[in-house]
Amino acid sequence: MFRWRSTGVIALSFGGGLATVLMMDAPGMPQSLQLTGHSGHLAEWSLVAKLTKEETGSTFVGELTLEHTGICSLGGPEKKTGEMQLHLARFRSTMHARVLIDGVECAYVGALSDVYNGTLTCPGSRPVPLTVWIN
Repeated sequence: MFRWRSTGVIALSFGGGLATVLMMDAPGMPQSLQLTGHSGHLAEWSLVAKLTKEETGSTFVGELTLEHTGICSLGGPEKKTGEMQLHLARFRSTMHARVLIDGVECAYVGALSDVYNGTLTCPGSRPVPLTVWIN
């Protein structure tokens, strides 16, 4: 009986310690982020965003610029500006964002491998690949 009780106490101690570790905040989030990336099936759009952290949580907001890098544009590359609201998961394994460009709100979900790979989904159109790096 004594062995079972001591084993149970050890298991409870380990479980409590694990729960304490999991409840701790993730490593400190930076106050600002700069993102770069590319979008499109041929990576024909480059993306740059400068975001600042909101006072609470792990949400960042700021300006976004998309520039068409294809060779087909007459009169120089097409540029679009907008806004981005980004949320990083607790351990930064996933990224969720809302992007507003030309009055259209799109959603992005990306999973972290070496970079965040995901799709940008806008109303009335097919999802478009979007790869993002945090600088």
